[in-house]
Amino acid sequence: MRLALAAAFAVAIAFSLPACGALDGMNCTEMACSDAVSVDFEPAFSEPGAYEVAAAWEGGTLTCAVTLPAGSPRADECESSISGPFPGEVVLGGEGHEILRGVWVRSAPPSIEITVRHEGVVVASSRLEPSYRKHHPNGEECDGDYFCRVSQTKLVRE
Repeated sequence: MRLALAAAFAVAIAFSLPACGALDGMNCTEMACSDAVSVDFEPAFSEPGAYEVAAAWEGGTLTCAVTLPAGSPRADECESSISGPFPGEVVLGGEGHEILRGVWVRSAPPSIEITVRHEGVVVASSRLEPSYRKHHPNGEECDGDYFCRVSQTKLVRE
């Protein structure tokens, strides 16, 4: 019985290898991706207290509130005009999540306005024009024309 199961398994594997491209050197996955812009704050914010991070671009908004030290990487509360899961979030750092490192948004606008408030006072504000690169989550040879646009940019403050 074991020999018959092993033989059946071997046959199933042999027939599935060509279908997934394993025999021709291609091994493509079907991972998806989303357009995104990530904005790093330089330097990061670390003063304790309440922060509000607002991002606005043509066609969308994201507003997140977080109090430092946050104690958890998911301590932010965000509201967005973007539909769907994970429209964006603030990026926290440090062992106790006591550093506000930046914000990311699930969109690829040509320009984005970022405003950071600490205890209600504007401490940083800038209009950024991110440069995007194509990201092929499964490899360019697998995705062909399928890609998402991603950017990592900085909001440098004094």
